[in-house]
Amino acid sequence: MEAIKETVDMPTVEDKDGESHPLGLNTNKEKLYDKDDNQITKSCHICQGQHIYWSCGKGCRASYCARCVHYCGMTVEEAISKGCPKCQDTCVCKKCLRRRNLGRLTNIPLPERAECLAAIANSGEGLPPVRQSTRQATVQQGRPKKKRGRPRKRPAGEIAEEKEEEEGALAEEGKNAVASKGTFFQAAIKSLESQTCHDLDDVEPAGAEASKMPQATQNRAVNGDNRMHEDTNDAINGDDSHADRKPAPIITAPVGEGGVVLGQGGAVYAVGQPLGKKRVLDENGMQISKSCHQCQDQHITFTCKTGKEGCKASYCRRCCDKYYIGIAYEDIMEKCPRCRGFCNCRGCLRVQFNPTVPQRSEKMSKTLAEHVLKCTGGLIKEVLASFDKELADADAGMKLEDVEVEPTGTRRINCDRCSTSIPDLFKSCENCAFDFCINCCGEVREIFGGSNCPTCTSPLKIRRQLKPEILEDLRSIVKEYGDCKVTASGPFWSKNPSDETTAPTSCEESNQVHWSKRVDRSMVRVCSTHPDPEKKYIFCPTSADLENSNQAHQVFQECMRRGEPVIVRNVKGVMDWRPETMCRAVVEKGNKFYGVAAKVTDVTVIDCTQCWGEFQLPQKAFFQDYQSEEVPKAMLKVKDWPPEEHFRDRLKRHNQDFMEMLPMKEYTNPNWGSLNMYRALPDNCLPPDLGPKTYIALGRKQEHPGEGDSVTKLHVDMSDAMNVLLNAYSRPEEDTEEKVRLGDDLWEAPSYGNAGAVWDLVRREDVPLVSEYLKMLQNEFIHNGLPVRKHGVINPILEQMFQLRSQDRAALAANHGVHLWHVEQHVNEAVYIPAGVPHQVRNLKSCIKVAVDFVPPESAGQIFHLAKKLRGLASVDRDAGLDKLQGVAMMFFAAREAYQILSGELTSIAMKTHPAPKKTNRRGAKRRKTSEERDLELTDPETDEVVDQ
Repeated sequence: MEAIKETVDMPTVEDKDGESHPLGLNTNKEKLYDKDDNQITKSCHICQGQHIYWSCGKGCRASYCARCVHYCGMTVEEAISKGCPKCQDTCVCKKCLRRRNLGRLTNIPLPERAECLAAIANSGEGLPPVRQSTRQATVQQGRPKKKRGRPRKRPAGEIAEEKEEEEGALAEEGKNAVASKGTFFQAAIKSLESQTCHDLDDVEPAGAEASKMPQATQNRAVNGDNRMHEDTNDAINGDDSHADRKPAPIITAPVGEGGVVLGQGGAVYAVGQPLGKKRVLDENGMQISKSCHQCQDQHITFTCKTGKEGCKASYCRRCCDKYYIGIAYEDIMEKCPRCRGFCNCRGCLRVQFNPTVPQRSEKMSKTLAEHVLKCTGGLIKEVLASFDKELADADAGMKLEDVEVEPTGTRRINCDRCSTSIPDLFKSCENCAFDFCINCCGEVREIFGGSNCPTCTSPLKIRRQLKPEILEDLRSIVKEYGDCKVTASGPFWSKNPSDETTAPTSCEESNQVHWSKRVDRSMVRVCSTHPDPEKKYIFCPTSADLENSNQAHQVFQECMRRGEPVIVRNVKGVMDWRPETMCRAVVEKGNKFYGVAAKVTDVTVIDCTQCWGEFQLPQKAFFQDYQSEEVPKAMLKVKDWPPEEHFRDRLKRHNQDFMEMLPMKEYTNPNWGSLNMYRALPDNCLPPDLGPKTYIALGRKQEHPGEGDSVTKLHVDMSDAMNVLLNAYSRPEEDTEEKVRLGDDLWEAPSYGNAGAVWDLVRREDVPLVSEYLKMLQNEFIHNGLPVRKHGVINPILEQMFQLRSQDRAALAANHGVHLWHVEQHVNEAVYIPAGVPHQVRNLKSCIKVAVDFVPPESAGQIFHLAKKLRGLASVDRDAGLDKLQGVAMMFFAAREAYQILSGELTSIAMKTHPAPKKTNRRGAKRRKTSEERDLELTDPETDEVVDQ
């Protein structure tokens, strides 16, 4: 260890090894502890190295090593008795030198700084005065210094008298200031209004001392250091360089008498004027500038007038003109973007803004719960009957309640033979630890004639997952709702969920007339060439219609049961969904002080034009193509953005804005939606990843003549989905006016009324015909660089290998009588896709879409049907046939929760937040050990003998 030995005997401190160390001993980066494990070292105030610390005689918390104290012209003994160099104003660190207006000495080597200080002091001019802080200035003006610690409880009368005295003094001071300086203000305002402030070369620095400054200093004093930390390119690229920025004008908007303030030396400033890093004081020495909430540069501050407690945000005019287009600065002064809820600085984008959860009345909760039970009671009866049948065939005389229950744990069990999810009853092999669903057990028994494991021929043990009380509630549900059919369109809730429900219309009454004939022409859109007039239209309400209209609400639920898509218009939020704003929250520039490392902003991109291969591309390059004025040659799509974190974790404010704008929130909200069965999954289940997810891809109006250029191939989802188009980039030569068609107006290809994307959706009854048609085109399409026929296609829709082109749509309609839904999607429009409806998307522009999946009770039967289809696909590709949704388990837990609400055990549905899904093996997070693994644990490794426990 390196140390500076003192000429006198210094006090010593013993460490835990008994070794003595003098105070101030420099230990570099090694930390030492005493016998009581208390740290006896500390960072030096100057060099930041560890040293045996000591206490300043004046109570200061600063401590110096012996070497740095020597650089300050003192010894450790003098510093302990008289005060440290910081208290004696002899410290030579950069911060203390700048505080004493000696920043020019920071470039001098540390050992020579003390000699320079002595030379300046002996030159006759003396050292410059120490720069006063705002608190010191207020104390010298006679205002009392705030005391630290717990404040004294003062009586109300004393506070009122003091407040009256302060108001009277301020009013008198204001009258004197207006009387003495009113003429000057008027002259200053006239001079400011006469200046255009566009030509910065003609601007002269204001103030009496301006002529004494160098020219460069004058320019910085007037114009400010115009550095923008929130620039668009910086947000996308993670670049901190600001060399190419131009200085801003003094005043960027017309100001009146209230928009001008006076600084020291008579300098005139406008409220919101950017100043760079320069701090400005008024004539009384009070600071009138503040860091901008957005770019962190100094500006002439203002106070938000909302009266919101704790709001200290203030924005410069430059940031308001760039990031909050269309909002006048005077409106921002009345209520700042942070209080309005759409501040897009990096910090606010990563936190939520006043999240709220609606409160339902007891009658509303019971009405929604009854709707869930009516939709799921028959399916629960069918599943439990299959359990009882398996027990009757394989284990005669055994009841479901007598089966051993598995210990609870965080896992998701899938059948090792067909990959379907196992909701409750299953059989397990003790030898190979394979699990089999009851459907596979019945098939194995028919093939092999026994109940042994088909892999190792060991006996299978029957097991269960649900607790006895859950099974008891499910039995009660079957008794009451097992034979019940959905007799109503479902409950209607108004914009205020606490209101009473409206009596629904019966299905028999509503089905007499098709919904397209009951609604207004402004709520439909022609999207098909089907000869049947009832199958030509798609329901197209606004978001307000679904919240306030009973009829629109019930028609939406009718479309859900029929499996028909819906277009919801005017789905808007308050946030800015441009790519540069979203990238600002994703890019991490790094901060050494907080230990945050910079992240490489590369994204995984899929080429949707030819081979559908994946490759890495810098985020900067992709978003340059996104906003390019040229038509893209390759249709690129980003996979999994943000690249390293989930959308709801990284873009919390955008995620909150998306959840608040969603229509039919009781269905679509994954946290508190009572009709979203996904929310009912318990904490010990691994939830599927149902979003929200972002879909960012390029687009072009003219369809590629070869394979087409759909950014999403034809596929089918097991759950319902709501896809919202939030941003579409229009090139300069394109028409920016969108023409949303309604009624009987037909679409106009290729622009589709300047829409952002176009969808093709297949009716559920036409799925077999479309599958057979696609199997005949295996040689014309390529998947992952190979022709589709080489992949061994079994189900062309479930395996997601094809995309339909315009000639395919015409051939299906002419030769097979299949008429697809062909519908365009504009900005701020949401497309509802029912479960089991195949669909594909083609972008007409570069688009940012966000989608969320949900599991409504109306789709429980379709989800149950799709799970059976996946069993056949799992025999070839287990990953493609893996049932990750756990639809039957969701139905069980949602129905039980609804039954508890009706019985009074629960008052309302609790809000739940599911963590981001973790990557686990196919069996889940926990796996039971095989008999061989258990034997190894019970065996002594040295003697190979079984250990008694």
